[in-house]
Amino acid sequence: METFVAPSSSFIRVASVARLLITWRSLATTAWALTAFRMPCCRWVLEMWGWALAAARLHIKHTIEPTFQAEPGGVGINDLNRYFIYHYTFDPEVGRWKWSKRHYFQRYPPLITAPPTTTRESIKAFVSMMNEAMQNVQGWGATPEPPRRERNVAPTKKKT
Repeated sequence: METFVAPSSSFIRVASVARLLITWRSLATTAWALTAFRMPCCRWVLEMWGWALAAARLHIKHTIEPTFQAEPGGVGINDLNRYFIYHYTFDPEVGRWKWSKRHYFQRYPPLITAPPTTTRESIKAFVSMMNEAMQNVQGWGATPEPPRRERNVAPTKKKT
C-alpha cells in the first residue's frame, strides 16, 4: 500500500519525501547561511526553493493541477468557484483599497473594510471569510499582544 502526504497543493509519496529530506534541508540551510539580509518572516521562501531545487536534483516530478488552488492576489479573479481551495499569498489591491497580512505581524488585524463594489469576487470572498472568522473567534484581539519589533531589518551586532 502506498502512503501519500499532501501539504499545500501537492500530493507526494512518503518514499519521495524521504528521498528529498536531506537534500532539501541542505539546500535551504545553505541558502539561509549565504543570505546577507535575513528576514525570519520569509524563511519559508528559502525552504520552498530548497524543495524545488532538491526535487529537480533528484528527478522527482511534480504534477500541477491548475484548478486545485486559487492564488488570486492583486486585483483578484472572478471565477473562484472553479478552484478547490483559496490560498492567500499575495495582497489584494483595488485602486486605493488594499490589505496586507504583512502589516499585522505579532498583532491582531482589525475587521477589514469593504473593498470597492467593482472588486472581483475573490477579494470580496476573502474579506467576507476573514471578517467572519475574526467575528467568530472568542476574545479576538483581547489577548495582550507581544511587543512589536521592526520588520525587514537586518540584525545588528552588539558592540563589545
